[in-house]
Amino acid sequence: MASIDLHTHVVPPDIIAAMVAAYPARLRGMATLPMQDPDAAITELERVVKDYRFKAVEMGSSIEGEQLTHPKFRPVLRTIEQLGADRVVIGSDNPFDMGYSDPLGELDTVPNLTAQEKEQIRSSTARILLGEA
Repeated sequence: MASIDLHTHVVPPDIIAAMVAAYPARLRGMATLPMQDPDAAITELERVVKDYRFKAVEMGSSIEGEQLTHPKFRPVLRTIEQLGADRVVIGSDNPFDMGYSDPLGELDTVPNLTAQEKEQIRSSTARILLGEA
């Protein structure tokens, strides 16, 4: 099997911004953050929000074996909140179980989240689902 360089298949934010500028009524930009380096992720987040007005980010749920709930990622998550990103897409390293019916119930099993953080996630999700966000 041939080796594939995945970096050649990633569309940089600069190109995404150009596509959004060409079709602003149809497209919105979303950045992928380099979460393996939280400081670089914050720098990139600030850049795409300031320069391109991106309001969405995508990240994995596991970064180099560390869960997104690890304390070292909290500065990135706080910055996302402070800058007002209104959509955060979190991918999974695990296959989806389409029969699972209570994903928010899993919050209670996530280590390193305070009760207040869990409630913020639940209430934010509810507002989005109800169209109030």
